[in-house]
Amino acid sequence: MTRFAAATPSTTRVYWLEEPIAYDNLTGYAQLTRELNTPVQLGETFYGPRALFRAIRGAGDYVMPDLMRMEGVTGWLRAAAIAGAAGVEMSTHRKRCLRTLRFGLDG
Repeated sequence: MTRFAAATPSTTRVYWLEEPIAYDNLTGYAQLTRELNTPVQLGETFYGPRALFRAIRGAGDYVMPDLMRMEGVTGWLRAAAIAGAAGVEMSTHRKRCLRTLRFGLDG
């Protein structure tokens, strides 16, 4: 894990690492989050809001759930509430999901 930090020149602008290890290795994510200065983002392969809830406690800096894997608009909104309550920034996995969310919220 420190190999990444050692191999990254100080002039490189890495804003976050997106799912750098297996999605279900929460212990590894927690270790990466503690050891790296670069934020770690996970969540695109979580299945349902409960998976996000289990992972959000120290396993990463940001979450990025996928709308379809979150059980649709309702599940994605539940995941957003969980992330918001925990103070963890959240984005969506795919741009296409934003259109679906908008349709779900507007329609």
